[in-house]
Parts: sequence; C-alpha cells; structure tokens
Amino acid sequence: MGKRRVAFCSERSIKFSSPNGELVRFYYKVSIPLRKIKRVDQSENMKNPSQKYMEVVTADDFEFWFMGFLNYQKAFNCLRKALMSQS
Repeated sequence: MGKRRVAFCSERSIKFSSPNGELVRFYYKVSIPLRKIKRVDQSENMKNPSQKYMEVVTADDFEFWFMGFLNYQKAFNCLRKALMSQS
C-alpha cells in the first residue's frame, strides 16, 4: 500500500492459453487508486470463520474480493486508515 494506491498480488499463478496455444502462467495483480475506493468491508466464511475476506468497492461500484492475507486485521486497519486520511 502506498500513499496514492493499494495493490494486491495473487499467491498462486493462473494458467491461460496463449493465442498460439501455449499454456502461460502468470500472477495477477490489482492496483486501485485510493481516491477511487468508495468503501472497504470485512467478511468471513460462515462455516470457517478463520477464512476472512476483504471487499473493496470502487466509485463505479465494481467489487473486488481478496483473501489470504498474512495479517488480515493489520491489512484491513491500514487500508481503512489510508482511506480516512484521503477524506
């Protein structure tokens, strides 16, 4: 997380077929400017409360769902604090 944007990177690679038919693996990344974030919410798996999710909703109502944080609560609090300082 920076002063102007928040970024997330996948833990595992994703496989896609390239136009020439080769299997390509890559890690996906999401980078969202803080000024474009409308809200961030917490959620958890009802059957397994240790699985926590973070929902990031942008100004154009697009939803991003993230999970698998090393320290979920610290990441959530840091993002909330960054958003509050933008206001």
